[in-house]
Amino acid sequence: MSCFRCFSPFWASAALRAVVNALNRLAQNDTSIELDTRAGGEIGESCHSLHRIPPKTIEIQRLQAQAKEEEERIELEKREATMRLADNLEATVKRISDGIASAVSELEATAIQMAENARKTSTTPIR
Repeated sequence: MSCFRCFSPFWASAALRAVVNALNRLAQNDTSIELDTRAGGEIGESCHSLHRIPPKTIEIQRLQAQAKEEEERIELEKREATMRLADNLEATVKRISDGIASAVSELEATAIQMAENARKTSTTPIR
């Protein structure tokens, strides 16, 4: 009976249908295929080949996810570096601005003092 099954058109059709179904599932990223690899001939070879695809597909998906995570990490690092640069620039500008404000205050105080001295000098009689 086992030999009859090997040569039965019904069995070949069912085995081929199983291969086609497995291919369709793989095309939809379903890697949980199970095929009878005991068949001989081209159908058996196809079954053996199909059994090697899911692990490779899973590895490709893992590598793609890893690459995506790496891209996200790099993008986050870029944003953080940009924020640090902006913070440093802001701190530098504030420090310069504070220095200028301080210098202006000192100049204003000096100008007031000079004006006061000039006023005193002009109102003091010469002897």
